[in-house]
Amino acid sequence: MKGFLIIAFSFFSIHIAAQEVWYGGVVVSSNGEVLTGELAFYPLIDVVVLKHGEVTKVMTADKVRSFRFYDSRYDINRKFASLADLGVFGGRKIYEVVLNGAIPVLRRIKSISSRMDDDEQYFYYFDFNARILSLKKFRSVLYPEIHRKLSLKESSRRLNPNFSADAIRLIEQYNQQLTVVASR
Repeated sequence: MKGFLIIAFSFFSIHIAAQEVWYGGVVVSSNGEVLTGELAFYPLIDVVVLKHGEVTKVMTADKVRSFRFYDSRYDINRKFASLADLGVFGGRKIYEVVLNGAIPVLRRIKSISSRMDDDEQYFYYFDFNARILSLKKFRSVLYPEIHRKLSLKESSRRLNPNFSADAIRLIEQYNQQLTVVASR
């Protein structure tokens, strides 16, 4: 058994090293310290490695509040947040923030072989009442709450809350509506 674990860890380490990509970015630590430099993110193990000059820091999800970087391969600014996970293992996990607002939409990559440009390679979540829930629960948990406020909008009537892409659009419309109301 011990031999198997050593072999498995070795393959995992080699695979991670082969996929290592560095980005210029900013990390906000859990104590609010802002750190800049080159960073690499390992989403399956919730670790950020930050290089600044000769110093290299390995930061787990509990040591990070958020971080961001520009991903030139996909021409996108990526933002990540470390959030408490009340699931089976507890602790904190790092989520990519897909949509900001009153109800953020988050995602986590499914496997180590997933491509960052393929939306189907992610698990999607939403943050509602300080709980991170799978987007699959949108229809039963969140949709009844926001449906009344969105029912007046013609564009929201054509969206099916059972489909993930439509659920994200409904959350986006709700967030935009709250922003408009707040700005009045």
